[in-house]
Amino acid sequence: MISASGRKYQFNFNQGQLLKVFLNNKEFINTPLIHNIWRAPTDNDRGGSNEKSFYDRWIKAGYNNLSRTVESVNYKTINEEKIQVSVEEKYSNQNSELNVNMIYNIFNNGDLHLEVETNINPILPVLPKIGLSTQIPSSFSNIEWYGRGPYESYPDRKLGSLIGKYNKTVDELYFPYIKPQENGNRTDVRWISIGDSNGNGIIIFGENNYNFSAHRYSIENLTAATHTNEIKNENYINLNIDFKMMGVGGDDSWNPRTHKEFLIEPDKYKYSYIFRFTSNLGKDLQNPFFKMD
Repeated sequence: MISASGRKYQFNFNQGQLLKVFLNNKEFINTPLIHNIWRAPTDNDRGGSNEKSFYDRWIKAGYNNLSRTVESVNYKTINEEKIQVSVEEKYSNQNSELNVNMIYNIFNNGDLHLEVETNINPILPVLPKIGLSTQIPSSFSNIEWYGRGPYESYPDRKLGSLIGKYNKTVDELYFPYIKPQENGNRTDVRWISIGDSNGNGIIIFGENNYNFSAHRYSIENLTAATHTNEIKNENYINLNIDFKMMGVGGDDSWNPRTHKEFLIEPDKYKYSYIFRFTSNLGKDLQNPFFKMD
């Protein structure tokens, strides 16, 4: 357990994971922050014949079925202001391998600065997305963000969503496509706050613009469901914080037509976030840890 300014960060150092975060004995994350590249396939992702669709390529590479192993975990005190936990991990199966380095910097004011490096073998197919997923309390249902809105947006489908500050509930983020699929993403996001009616919650500042989505069901449920009645609310909110999100295409729905500039090619990517766990969202949102552009 690492404590800083009333926040308690519970790590499993054998597994190299931040398991939970507490403030005033209240849980702020319920499951580890997990590196994730999978999204529930869209109709356009499935478009294509003879196993040429993006979905077919992703399944062949096993992007939906990667096993995590820990390569190393290092803990050290940097100075009186910062403790650092560095984790090298690998996500792999018989067809694919991704190497990920996550550096958790916990500052004495209670903030978590998370630096991530994702390294993907260049022989692999393009990726659905690159980011992080976790589960947070179901009461954290009020969301404010600065980025594109108020509608869902994607890298190649965002001109109708203007940059601004927006408020919605988690339930309002869901878009009920007839066949369940990836939905509700917001792009070009600078920060979000997500919390309960008492002001408890999480603020996430991006050092790079990012994407987010939040739903009451899991990505696995959304992937497996064939009809909207198969979407089941869970006892948590599934929060996705994505550095990269592949475009959704749409020139037609029977070929893999997402334009090249909106694909995520295998490469090395570096990105980082500030996570602030607070009992006063309004106050702490006005006090960024670093200068925002």
